[in-house]
Amino acid sequence: MKTVLIDALHALVAQQQFNGYFVAATYRAVGNDLPGDILQFLEDKYRQIEQGATGRRFVYRADGWYIFFTFYPTDKVVDEKYAMKNMPLNLRFTT
Repeated sequence: MKTVLIDALHALVAQQQFNGYFVAATYRAVGNDLPGDILQFLEDKYRQIEQGATGRRFVYRADGWYIFFTFYPTDKVVDEKYAMKNMPLNLRFTT
């Protein structure tokens, strides 16, 4: 069930236009239903980046979900602190 929700969330995020960015998600906890406000959350963070915010990693926590979203620029080298080699390896899913 959890992988079905994650796949559905990936498909939902993939349909969005974040020009100049690839969005990666790392899951710490998965809820029982798709979060209803996730697209608004991502659009708000994208706007912040476009307006000059220097952060690229954002945490979404609601409705049983705990997700780290990272916006990677597609037109330049990724800053060392956002490199995928720095991602945690011991991820856990709650049931």
